[in-house]
Amino acid sequence: MRIYTIGVGSTEGTTIKVEGMNVHTQLNEPLLAYVAETSGGRYYFAGDTTGLRRIYNDLEPTLSIKPEELELTSLLAGLSILVLLVGGALSMSWFGRVI
Repeated sequence: MRIYTIGVGSTEGTTIKVEGMNVHTQLNEPLLAYVAETSGGRYYFAGDTTGLRRIYNDLEPTLSIKPEELELTSLLAGLSILVLLVGGALSMSWFGRVI
């Protein structure tokens, strides 16, 4: 899954008041860039509302298809159980043990 990160704010940070409490906020651009890079996404910085609108217009939903190998063990185990049950039912009917 790709993660696209958007940085809002400043690296210097500021203190804001939230519900009567002072909270220091600071933009951590290296962390946001790292998260985006490791997931195959991209990091954007939105300095103002115009930049944020431009970023949202740039982010279009994309579908990427990646081929994956199919594990056959469970399919073969299910098939063997089915063969075992059919063989047991035929054996019971052959020897007349079905009531």
